[in-house]
Amino acid sequence: MREMFKLILGITVASGTATLVGCAATGASYKETTADSAPVAADQARVIVLRRKDRYDDYSASKAVVRINDRVAGKIRYGGFFYVDLPPGQIKLLASARNTGYGTCELHIPIAAGTTTYVDVAPRMAHSLAGLAGSAAGAAAVGTDGTATLTEALITDPAKTSVASTAGGAMAQGAESAGKKCGGPYALTQLADADAVRYLDELAWSK
Repeated sequence: MREMFKLILGITVASGTATLVGCAATGASYKETTADSAPVAADQARVIVLRRKDRYDDYSASKAVVRINDRVAGKIRYGGFFYVDLPPGQIKLLASARNTGYGTCELHIPIAAGTTTYVDVAPRMAHSLAGLAGSAAGAAAVGTDGTATLTEALITDPAKTSVASTAGGAMAQGAESAGKKCGGPYALTQLADADAVRYLDELAWSK
């Protein structure tokens, strides 16, 4: 149990390091983008999707794939945003990793002509924790065959331990998200205009 705790701690630290050096959006700023963009047409509705960079994001090195009405609308990086103009009505948004087998988050919202709607893509902590626990369990299984401790397995057979850890994490994340309307690594939330404006100036175009 102590060795498993150490492994989880190590994975957590590594994940935090990855977040700090993650692949952040580097496109034009929100002000630059809107200055060069036409206002939303009277017969269209604008949806701005954003991914804040002022919070811990265990998936900061990965792009979140966002689908609108079952078509890929954008692949948003950490600290990024993008927008699309659509006909008014009810729309379905779906957020996932590149591999939807890790789970998806679905959000249905109405959009009105001539308006702008803001949607936040946030990390799901439950999914991240499931991956950490599954990774630790998978790695521990390598070291509990009666011939080696977990620490010894990490040293003597790191490749096998890494594969087992990855597989364990993926299985745990899939199980955590199974059957959920909002599962997977990302959550989707509609934001009030005032809340969205607080974050947009710090974000960069990412699509």
